[in-house]
Amino acid sequence: MAVGIVYDPMYLQHQTGSHVESPERLVATMDLIKSENMLESPDFKLIAPRPATIEEIKMIHHADMIEYARAKSLQATGRSLEYLDGGDTVVCGKSFDVALLAAGGAMAAADAVLSGEVSSAFALVRPPGHHANASRSSGFCIFNNMAILVEYLLKKKGLKKVAIFDIDLHHGNGTSELFYGRNDVLFFSSHQDPRTQYPGTGFPSEIGEGPGKGYNMNAPLAPGAGDDVVQLIFSQVIKPVFEQYEPDIILCSFGGDAHYSDPLSGLSFTTQGYGHYVEGFKRIADKCCGGKMVLLLEGGYRVKILAQSIVNILNVLAGKKMPFVEAEHESGESILEYHGNLAKKLQEHLKPFWKF
Repeated sequence: MAVGIVYDPMYLQHQTGSHVESPERLVATMDLIKSENMLESPDFKLIAPRPATIEEIKMIHHADMIEYARAKSLQATGRSLEYLDGGDTVVCGKSFDVALLAAGGAMAAADAVLSGEVSSAFALVRPPGHHANASRSSGFCIFNNMAILVEYLLKKKGLKKVAIFDIDLHHGNGTSELFYGRNDVLFFSSHQDPRTQYPGTGFPSEIGEGPGKGYNMNAPLAPGAGDDVVQLIFSQVIKPVFEQYEPDIILCSFGGDAHYSDPLSGLSFTTQGYGHYVEGFKRIADKCCGGKMVLLLEGGYRVKILAQSIVNILNVLAGKKMPFVEAEHESGESILEYHGNLAKKLQEHLKPFWKF
């Protein structure tokens, strides 16, 4: 069965000026997908998104936040860009409509997977979403595409348990906050140590509250951490928890900004490292939920590298060889020791809820 690719040229109409979160991210990605002849292959299928309705956005976001985003976008029509926060989250005259299409693209990807049209899907959407919470757009994100998708799956599609892995450079704080007190959503984020990176959240002790205690997991990676560190944390902590949770579907917030060359990054992931990371979760999905996976684009600002990482992941989802392989960036002995201790710390926090 084919792997779905959700894309629409309208995503390029979210114009951001000189901002790093630019249309060129998707231009480069689609150019590479086409040059690899992926859209002519039976292994991949292009899926059209649809706009989210305002009622669907309201499953997560407050009405006044939605109206503020709409008003700011209208203000920017035919004039200079506007901002939804202190200067990170840019909107133009088309941004509100594009943000609706981004959230709707996530739901279209899931619909295609759940219907059996495709085995898994990657939604190449923008603007990204995982920093937005119920009341505030931030961190380049207007609406939280992932959170809207989760509520859609639980409330509209009849799923009971959803698992999310967020592998952006930055902690998926908006998504984490929105589901922090719930056990129908298992959330895991690996990200650069919040003492050294935006948004300053995502410590090992942040494990959820109330019914959600033990269902929120964070692996803050030290600067310089590479692919080997990710595999250590995955095998010792994440794989056992995800397999015990047995989700109905696995979702991913994918950010390519943990790559060693990204202008925002202090981590050392490689393009094939991302592929191997997703491959591990694919094996869990194959075991627990019939391989059902949906990935949403978040960050990643070295556009050539972002494109190569996405193409690698798409090939992994299709069971094919990754075409882009770089020299390994091995973590030093001290970094490996640090993350071995981090894995033990995570296990200690989570032992009351999971077996290791």
